[in-house]
Amino acid sequence: MTRKILNALIVALLAYTACSCSSLKGKSTAISGDSGTVAESGTGTPVVTYPDRSSGSTTVTKAESPTAGTPLSGQMSGEWTITAAGKHHIQQDEDMPYIYFDESDGRFYASNGCNVLNGDFKADAQSNVTFSNVLSTMADCPDLAYLKDINSALRDGSSVKMKVETDGKATIAYLMSKSGTKLLTLRRHNTDELNGKWRVTQIEALKVDDDQVNVFLDIPEKSIHGNTGCNYFNGQITVDPEKANSISFSQMAVSMKACPNSDVEMAMLVALEETASYSLSGSTLKLLSTRGKTVMTLVRE
Repeated sequence: MTRKILNALIVALLAYTACSCSSLKGKSTAISGDSGTVAESGTGTPVVTYPDRSSGSTTVTKAESPTAGTPLSGQMSGEWTITAAGKHHIQQDEDMPYIYFDESDGRFYASNGCNVLNGDFKADAQSNVTFSNVLSTMADCPDLAYLKDINSALRDGSSVKMKVETDGKATIAYLMSKSGTKLLTLRRHNTDELNGKWRVTQIEALKVDDDQVNVFLDIPEKSIHGNTGCNYFNGQITVDPEKANSISFSQMAVSMKACPNSDVEMAMLVALEETASYSLSGSTLKLLSTRGKTVMTLVRE
């Protein structure tokens, strides 16, 4: 289950249990008439259904993307790590705060490092982003200085200006106040280029001539799996938002079949554990150690 879906379920459950239904957030309303039915979802964006009396069927006009026709169209979708909030630089080993924008349905999912939030968003022609119908879990959080800054920027009814810049292999976005003050700094690595299946051709000095030795990188799910030529393995992908071309693998699990080519398997697993970054040139991917040494070479399949 993706983090986005999990957080949505958590917040939805919170909303259901906390609503004695005194709040109308997320409640649907419908108005019917001869010209059609207008259904208003939690996004506040109407979806109009027109009756087709000749065939008895209906034609549905779907709501357009919340960024359609704006400078931010196509630039927001995906997960961003929140690296700064107000004057606070955020750097921790785990539970980094993040925000995920889904331009297909105008929803966002976020974590301030303790509680998870979700709601709706919409952009305009001046790159202003407005948040609405925002819900949050209510966990008892540690005294982290940046929590209030994140909550304030993403609060219900908040409107911020978003500026997106490219910095090498990463994309930086700033959520700013109307006066230009930076409220949140977001960072997203452009690691989507690594997504897919790769065949291992070399592990350090060891040449590999076996089509069964492969790696599959699932960037959206932050997972890795593959075959050592004998056993299957899987694990988790981590990207450090502070480092260019960062990628590392952890929580590796391997099946336990006895292998005739155990030297390749052992070298492969060690190389994956040592990986700290990558270099991509055309269809050739090199995994690098913390010292920049190439520990594995792969080609795209």
